[in-house]
Amino acid sequence: MSASTASGAKEADEATMQPWVQCDRCSKWRRVPKSVVDSLGDDDAWYCDDNPDKAFASCEVPQELTDKEIDVDLQQAAALAAAGAPSPGKPQQPHQQQHGGAPHQHHPAPAPAGKLPAVWQLISDNLFSHRKRKVQDEDDIMVCQCPPPWRGGDGCGPNCLNRMLCIECTDDFCPCENHCTNQTFTRKQYAKLAVRRAGPKGFGLWAEQDIKAGQFIIEYIGEVLEEEEYLRRKDYYNSTGQRHYYFMNVGNGEVIDACRKVRPPWPAGQARRTPQRVGI
Repeated sequence: MSASTASGAKEADEATMQPWVQCDRCSKWRRVPKSVVDSLGDDDAWYCDDNPDKAFASCEVPQELTDKEIDVDLQQAAALAAAGAPSPGKPQQPHQQQHGGAPHQHHPAPAPAGKLPAVWQLISDNLFSHRKRKVQDEDDIMVCQCPPPWRGGDGCGPNCLNRMLCIECTDDFCPCENHCTNQTFTRKQYAKLAVRRAGPKGFGLWAEQDIKAGQFIIEYIGEVLEEEEYLRRKDYYNSTGQRHYYFMNVGNGEVIDACRKVRPPWPAGQARRTPQRVGI
């Protein structure tokens, strides 16, 4: 059985995610009630014949949307979310924060039928539930000794002191100014990537350009948790049968949870650190 989720609520008051399941016989994707997916394990087989929607309960019936349409809708939803805009037909909803250090709770409105945003929520920056985001004091800023590039070349190359210490230069303080090449996090200079359906795992990460060994890909984004909340989340995921979740220890008793709120792509490998930031 292979499942991928989509927000496909057909009634205006339904805000739950409606999943899509892939038939193990014909490999077509079918829209089904959430209760169907909840009753299936990752290794369970599922066939079109099992679909409670009789209109799509046969392998002979064409898929409701083509794989290409699904990928296009997913990429459009990802692009809109990354830009901070609501999905088409999906108004933004305010979020609430509980007292006592509880995580933010977002209540998305239902998307129109046929749209396929992912079950995970797309965010552009790390979310801190237990403290405010740290603001670097000017006295703590590390200023490199790189000479300004000659005739407009690239600055802060392999010999940049900050680069060798895995610290990004700070805008307005770097001697190379706009020619600095050691601000990939700040300037969001990410590799070209796409999230597409990938069989049994639901979604997969695809590179849309050649990536060199050791190249920076993208910042690791999620919810930054203190240890107590991390342990609670871990127990919750285990107790609810959540088999795939992503935690990264970033030190100082903090862990990034990239299971439900994440900037695509999710964990892919090598990590690099700057103050409050981790990249892959």
